[in-house]
Amino acid sequence: MSDTENKTLEAIGKILSLTREGIINWSVANRKNIIVNDGDNITIAFKGEYLGKSLRIYEKKYEKQVQKKNFGSLTYTMSLLHDSSRKDEYITKQYTITILEIIDINENSLWAFPQEDILSDLLKAIKYKSSGAQEFINEILQDENFPF
Repeated sequence: MSDTENKTLEAIGKILSLTREGIINWSVANRKNIIVNDGDNITIAFKGEYLGKSLRIYEKKYEKQVQKKNFGSLTYTMSLLHDSSRKDEYITKQYTITILEIIDINENSLWAFPQEDILSDLLKAIKYKSSGAQEFINEILQDENFPF
């Protein structure tokens, strides 16, 4: 892993920590300026600000045709990049990726962070904080009508 990749991963980790601590606050973002391919689906998007930069994070679901190969009882799936002249069975697989980007004042993407697994953790933390789940759980536990 290069020094730049390490710094980017460390920065995403810091954004995650600052989100969990409530230092970076996120709100639901407009999805209309997110460019997608036909068939792609943006399930939810949030925006936040830190150090004078506007950030947007969203989850994109998409489908991809993959080639299905059968080898006895073993099924092996390969990408369509393989020899397409063969008459093999194709299946559609669904994928989900999380994208974090810096956006301009009009919510257009200026730069996207590289894909890292930690981005899904960041999105989970944002959903948790933005939903008010912790406060709701505390209220339930403090409710005197609660039978336990």
